[in-house]
Amino acid sequence: MSNDETAIRAFFDQYAERWISHDAAGWMNLWDEDGVQMPPDDAMHVGKEAIREANSPGIADKSISWSFTIEIHEALFSGPGCAIVRGLYRLDGTPSKGAAPIAMDGKFLSILKRQDDGTWLLYRDCFNSNTPR
Repeated sequence: MSNDETAIRAFFDQYAERWISHDAAGWMNLWDEDGVQMPPDDAMHVGKEAIREANSPGIADKSISWSFTIEIHEALFSGPGCAIVRGLYRLDGTPSKGAAPIAMDGKFLSILKRQDDGTWLLYRDCFNSNTPR
């Protein structure tokens, strides 16, 4: 496994860990300023501020205990600064207030952009569910 592949896997481990630990600010630090998130059943969130507004309340909600696994199936590198990553995710939430459990099982295709300091940040993120609604 190349250093870049190792870094990408570590990136997605941080992504999941920051969500699980309700670290909305840390999770947002994984996004490029010009990031775009394309979630299912919702409009695109264009730019870091729009991504923050759409996601931070849910991440920060400590009334839900999360489990989050991300399985990378493929990481392709385009030049020195772009990684295209494909895989599966599983996000399960257990609300503390007796609400129904949350279960999301799906796939993603993400583009990460290498920063000037050599770190990777999420630039484009598209994901959807494998579970019919």
